[in-house]
Amino acid sequence: MMKQIIVRQKAIQSIQRKHPWVFSGGIEENQDLEEGDLVRLIDSKQNFLAVGYYSKGASIAVRILSFEDVEIDSAFWHDKLQNALEKRLNTLELENNKTMLSD
Repeated sequence: MMKQIIVRQKAIQSIQRKHPWVFSGGIEENQDLEEGDLVRLIDSKQNFLAVGYYSKGASIAVRILSFEDVEIDSAFWHDKLQNALEKRLNTLELENNKTMLSD
């Protein structure tokens, strides 16, 4: 089971606005966490907020991977990379079309 971190009220709004980082002042201290642990971010009522990687002792305590309650596995990474590739290919196609139209 993935470890959980309780997010302080002041950081919840940033997460809800899809900010990808949670700073160390925005979480409750948790001694059981190790560098690089995958963590679920929750509020004080146990409501899911996001999932990300924990950075021990860093000013950015959690780097968010998803704002959805998903399993971070090889399928997750495959989908992320596939989506990134498709966006880049679409951008290249648009740029090529603009170049052809302007000639």
